[in-house]
Amino acid sequence: MSSQQPSALEASFSRRTLSITAVAWAVSACGGGTDSSGATTVPRITSQPADISGSVGGSATFGVIVESSEPVTYQWLRDGVAIAGARSAQYTLPSVSEADSGSSFAVLVGNSAGQVESRKARLSVLPNVDTGNIALATGLLAALGPDQWFVASSKSGDVFVWERDSSRLVRYDGAGNKVPFAGSLQSFAHERRDVWLPSIGVLEHSDGNLYVSFAYLKRESPVSFNLRGDGGHVYRITADGTVSVVYSSDFASTKISPYKLIEGPGSQLYTVHVNTVALYKLTTAGTLTKVQDLAVKPIVEQPVSELRYAPYISLVVTQDLTVYVSFNDGIGNFDLRLDAGGSATTISYGPKAAKRLAAVGNTVYAYTDNAAGIPIVVRRTADGKTDVITGGSLPPRPGQAQFDIHVSLGPLPRWIPPFTQTFSAAPGGRILMGGNHEVSNGYRIPYYLLTPPPVV
Repeated sequence: MSSQQPSALEASFSRRTLSITAVAWAVSACGGGTDSSGATTVPRITSQPADISGSVGGSATFGVIVESSEPVTYQWLRDGVAIAGARSAQYTLPSVSEADSGSSFAVLVGNSAGQVESRKARLSVLPNVDTGNIALATGLLAALGPDQWFVASSKSGDVFVWERDSSRLVRYDGAGNKVPFAGSLQSFAHERRDVWLPSIGVLEHSDGNLYVSFAYLKRESPVSFNLRGDGGHVYRITADGTVSVVYSSDFASTKISPYKLIEGPGSQLYTVHVNTVALYKLTTAGTLTKVQDLAVKPIVEQPVSELRYAPYISLVVTQDLTVYVSFNDGIGNFDLRLDAGGSATTISYGPKAAKRLAAVGNTVYAYTDNAAGIPIVVRRTADGKTDVITGGSLPPRPGQAQFDIHVSLGPLPRWIPPFTQTFSAAPGGRILMGGNHEVSNGYRIPYYLLTPPPVV
């Protein structure tokens, strides 16, 4: 009786930075394999196929070592089904995807005396990690608790934070020290206490003032999770801390719930009314004018049963004063580009409308979903070219290896948290995303900084 021991075959799983190597043994066996009477016996497996863990995009090789006194036949099985052409001592899956995770691979080994099946080796596919352009935020952003929500970054690098417990906006410098909000004003609070939560915007205007918007969101009933805008305010805060009201739905003839603020053409303020998804412009003197309706059917006219919590509404402006606005509520969706004259053109970031937008220079970044419903980040340059720069992988399941990588380790895997609430331009041309708040399955999503790769 004889056996052969070939060299190890390395199955490398890699995509830029994650490389997990699995070793599988293989042999084209001959010789030995008889009982004490000299009769031929079925092959004996001396080394079973091993479980393998790796990441998307690489190859996976499973192998077996046997002893036999006669030539051996092989037939590899995937989840109990024969794999066409897989008839050697090793089988290689050439390109691993998320769909392969959890699959089992075994081999039937036979000779003239019969055949035997190996153990079922399991393939685990871990999320890819891209150390080149995404990393966990550090410093202040890493220290924020679940009741402290990022609102905006200032041009100087300061961070505006909403402290939910005290219902106040506060300001931190780059070193993480709480500093005056403006002048002698230490913090800023909204005036409503009967709303479920406010949607808040902070804008540093070219006139040197801060403009703060509150859109008050209210549940339709005590047992409903459907949210509607219930009015709002826009305030001006001067460099010395003086506060004045630019717009108030309490007194205005046109009542809107202003979702965020941007400085658009003519240095005017632009906002979106949550309930009708209409674009408005607001002069710094307080004159409100509708630019145009954006939705085919205002969401206030949709049946309550069709609404899914609060809709995603995004509004950004690029350096050349082009306005981009997106709406996504799971039913009605659009992505629009508005030129300086207010003319709207339909654009696309992919198969689904954007949920969040951020602008860096004249480039727009969209947090959206691919056709499979998996979150991605899409870049759209000034010439209209779009490309997916990260995301597109399924998150690991609870109990699966490295499920908590996003909580305690960095950098971010190629999968993007589906509960991302913050998506904003940050100093240095980066994108801040994530959100350190509680979500439905009990874990928190920290903040990440995405450094976009160079435009090809």
